[in-house]
Amino acid sequence: MILFTNKKQTWNIFKGLTAVFHNRLDFAEVYKSATDVLKHFEVDVLPKIVIYKRTKNDDGELEVRSKEYEGVKRFKELEKFLTHFALEVPSVPEKEEATYVAEDVVKEEPKSYQLNKQNADSLVFEEKRIVIVEVSKGKPHPLFE
Repeated sequence: MILFTNKKQTWNIFKGLTAVFHNRLDFAEVYKSATDVLKHFEVDVLPKIVIYKRTKNDDGELEVRSKEYEGVKRFKELEKFLTHFALEVPSVPEKEEATYVAEDVVKEEPKSYQLNKQNADSLVFEEKRIVIVEVSKGKPHPLFE
C-alpha cells in the first residue's frame, strides 16, 4: 500500500494502520517532492492511496494489479478496505502460550536504499518484509543514514 501525499509529515491514521497491519501488509509513503516517483506511478492528484498486488495472469506470468482507495480517509474505513488485501492474522493455539525470549528475536540492521525510477519496482514490490519509503530533500533522517 502506498500513500502518495502532499502533507509534510506522516499522518496519525497512517501510523495507526501500519501498527494494525504489522507483518501483514507493506506500507510506503511518497511525498509530493518526489516528482520522479509520482511520475513513475502515474500519480497526478494528491493525496492518493493505492494498493498494489502481484498476481499471476492466465499465462502464469507475474503482473502487478492496483486498486485505488476512493472512500473517506478515516481510520475505520481504511482499515476495512485494507483488510481485504492483508495477510491473515496468525493464530496461536489456545492451549499453548506464546512466549518470546530476547534470544529468539533476530535483529537485522535496517537497510537503506536510494529509491529511483530504475529500482522502485524491485525494492517496493519484491521485498518480503515491510518497506518504508522516506522521501525528503537534503539530508536523510538519522534512522536512514
